[in-house]
Amino acid sequence: MWSVWSERVDVYLGTGVVLVQRQGVPLWTFEPPATLPLGDVLRQVDLAQHRANSKPWRLHVHLSAALCPPVTFVVPAGVKRQEVRAIACASASHVWNVPAEHAAEIVCSLDAGNQGLAAAMLQSTHRLIAQWAAEHKGLLVSLRPLWAAATAAKACTDQQVECVALLEPDALTVLNLSPTGTAYTKSWVGRYGPVDALSSLAEMSDQAAEAQQSTGVAMAFNREPTQNVWVQGPSAWAKHWSVLS
Repeated sequence: MWSVWSERVDVYLGTGVVLVQRQGVPLWTFEPPATLPLGDVLRQVDLAQHRANSKPWRLHVHLSAALCPPVTFVVPAGVKRQEVRAIACASASHVWNVPAEHAAEIVCSLDAGNQGLAAAMLQSTHRLIAQWAAEHKGLLVSLRPLWAAATAAKACTDQQVECVALLEPDALTVLNLSPTGTAYTKSWVGRYGPVDALSSLAEMSDQAAEAQQSTGVAMAFNREPTQNVWVQGPSAWAKHWSVLS
């Protein structure tokens, strides 16, 4: 029944910015204080969207790198998938400053297209979103970081780029997806303007030993829809992407 009568709703969750996209409804933008707890943020979404009185939702949620950063790790030869996930969570514990013995507090999802790359979020964040999605007959169809959508853009797959840079409202992320299997990522949480972001990326490129040998794409995710859709951009939130320049 849900597949017929439920409504698709896309949600972008960051620190200090939330976007809700529904068909036939104007984009809803919310800029809560960065200190406002996620549970309170989600309650504001419910109130603004009159969710208690609406039909069920099929939720597609994207998280900013501030809430779900990329994590890289080395995969030893011959290890099983369960062991790979444990290695990823151990690496994620350093990113989140969580003691290794409490690695279970982190949820890791391995990137299917890139060995040694995973998405990591706090278990408490995952639990809050899952519980919120279940309210009012909601169905959580997908929960993934926005940077994963960025790496799947046509601009990246068609050109087989090795380096992807993503500017979000609350973070700047660089993913070096080397074909040799040695991935590298870096995220800076905070608000960067395009000029500052490009300056940071240029400085990083100057410091990289093989900067001249790699190809890259730098893109920005914008709060408001752009007038011209970037056809080579990600398919998720298609109207919100632009080349970072």
